Amino acid sequence: MKTCALFLLLLITSLLSACAPQPRSTYINNSEASSSAKAEALPAASREAVFVYGEKRPARSRVVLELTGEPVLLASSYARLAGVVAGARPAACLELGGRGLVLVKGETIDDYRVVGLSSDSVVLERGK
Repeated sequence: MKTCALFLLLLITSLLSACAPQPRSTYINNSEASSSAKAEALPAASREAVFVYGEKRPARSRVVLELTGEPVLLASSYARLAGVVAGARPAACLELGGRGLVLVKGETIDDYRVVGLSSDSVVLERGK
């Protein structure tokens, strides 16, 4: 009975340790790597702050939302392209601050007008 309990305990321990997330690390040998090799080895993520309270940023005149791209900060909230509906009058399905919104070419949101629709992106230009 003790050997069965011990075996079960070892089995559970090994299963739990196998499921634990492994730390990700990038090793760069400084003596052999050049500066371009270092840039390629490091992840491309930006360390720029996404939003800073009270900071006024100039609005971009043109915004391109891509289907697989990151959300973009507009005046009211973040906008993300959720999909594009093709047909006689194509429509962009946006997620704006967690809510769904459907826009066609020529409509506006946060002073941006939809000027272009493709199968995987939407182009918004600041209204004049």
